[in-house]
Formats: sequence, C-alpha cells, structure tokens
Amino acid sequence: MSALYLKAYSWMLALYLRAYSWVPSLYLRAYSWMPALYLMAYSWVPALYLMTYSWLPALYLRVYLRVPYLEQDLGTSPKE
Repeated sequence: MSALYLKAYSWMLALYLRAYSWVPSLYLRAYSWMPALYLMAYSWVPALYLMTYSWLPALYLRVYLRVPYLEQDLGTSPKE
C-alpha cells in the first residue's frame, strides 16, 4: 500500500513541478529590474548628502578647534 501511495504522490509532485516551475523564473524576469531601477533612482542621495554636509567637519575644525595647520593652509592666520 505504501509503495502505491509513494508512486501516486511522486507522480503528482512531478506534474506539479512541471506545471509551475515557470513561475519563479517569470517572477525573476518581471521584477529583477526593480533593484537596478531603485539604485539608479536613489544613488544620488548619498552623493548629494556628502556634497552638502561634508563642509561641516571642516568648518567645525576651522572655527571651534582652531587647528594651527588648518589656519596656515587656509591663509587665515594673522601676519606677524
């Protein structure tokens, strides 16, 4: 009885896989462009953030810490 049971269900499993094995490939074909589109659309955000706020650490060093070599490089140290 169990051999007949296994034979019946292995046939059903093979039929199911043959019938629906195209579904994952169709899904991948349909939606694999979405990550690429997301990256193309939003990859400028980190660059814009860096361009906008990268001057803040330099300004902090310049104004609040008064690093001597930074003042000298910028040419803002007083003439002696």
